[in-house]
Amino acid sequence: DLQKLLQGLQALTGGDGPTLDAFVSRDAAELLRERGTAPISEDDRVRYEVHPLDDAPIDQLLNTVSKQMNEWSGAHAWRDAGAPCASLQKCKAHVAASITISDLDDEWLLVSLLADLTRMERVACRVTDSDGEFLLVDAADHLPDWLEPESAVGRTWLVAGS
Repeated sequence: DLQKLLQGLQALTGGDGPTLDAFVSRDAAELLRERGTAPISEDDRVRYEVHPLDDAPIDQLLNTVSKQMNEWSGAHAWRDAGAPCASLQKCKAHVAASITISDLDDEWLLVSLLADLTRMERVACRVTDSDGEFLLVDAADHLPDWLEPESAVGRTWLVAGS
């Protein structure tokens, strides 16, 4: 029961804990700010890269990715402030970022956003986590027998929405 939990928090904090009204009326972004953004472990990090499929300048690609990803995911309470573009950086031939996720839903939302980006822009995206090419897990039933995790590095890409 939430009321009992909050009464317990009140008792532990000497009456300085949140009231039920204050607790349920707070938005997810505020709760995430209090929880912090540091990863609990490396398992909480997801990395992605966006590579142009044409000769678009990297600065233009950075602006496009930032604009689209922020527009599409602005209402989502990411664990990183400003994610998924908080750490977006220019590399020599692509842009890349690493974000802290709260759960698998965040990871799959990021994949969905990247897939949408590849539908709208001439880009290819790669996304990995601490397990490496995690998209291969979902595609395992459709992979050739010769493909092993060791030989799969760099072979998983989102292009044209898939």
